[in-house]
Amino acid sequence: MTLILSSLTYGLVAAVIFRHFTDAAGLRTTINRILAHVLEFRLFIDEPKLILRAQRELVRENARMLGQIALPCLMMAVLFVPFYEPLDNRLAYRPLRAGETTVVTAPLFSQLTPPPGIVIETPGVRVMRTRQISWRVRAVSVPYGEFAKGFDVQYERANILGLPWLAWFLIISTAAAGLIRFLPSPDPSAPYAPGGSSLPPSGTRSRRGTRDRTGSWSLSRSVRSRGSSAYARAGP
Repeated sequence: MTLILSSLTYGLVAAVIFRHFTDAAGLRTTINRILAHVLEFRLFIDEPKLILRAQRELVRENARMLGQIALPCLMMAVLFVPFYEPLDNRLAYRPLRAGETTVVTAPLFSQLTPPPGIVIETPGVRVMRTRQISWRVRAVSVPYGEFAKGFDVQYERANILGLPWLAWFLIISTAAAGLIRFLPSPDPSAPYAPGGSSLPPSGTRSRRGTRDRTGSWSLSRSVRSRGSSAYARAGP
């Protein structure tokens, strides 16, 4: 549950950061250019000069894309720092199973008092170069007690359904970030009108004219009829 909640929180916050600190239209244009240059490799395979130019432009567009996403990526990396250490300490290692052995290391001249459920199998081995002493211990019952502070216990890495916790964190946070697509966002391609107002939708009538589906404006029937009547009265 801790992993799921942390991953969902990080994914949603990271998506909001990426959404507000990147130019979506510019990034989409850059990605389209990258795909176009990749297609050039297949289309102009017999033209070395064009291939070299496509490679140069591909490197340039990739550098441009990295520049466009550099700030949100840096912010997401900083955001990940407080998540990593507590999750790694909690989920990265599994406790000993009954009958398993491990090595406990402590500073030189320390005395190991095994907690309940743990027995010492070998006397302490001193390493003068590192000034440490190590014992091999075995778990005889589960759960067992906690080792004293200052004793380093070598636990095995834990897997969740065959994957480490960091892989699940990436999968869940990526899925959570995808949910941001369902939130309403301003359309960067919408026409802009001075003064902050948007243009009337296609086919909307007004006093002066009608906007057709192509976006062009034409005079309304009443305006045209008034203009024709005025022209007829002013005629010879």
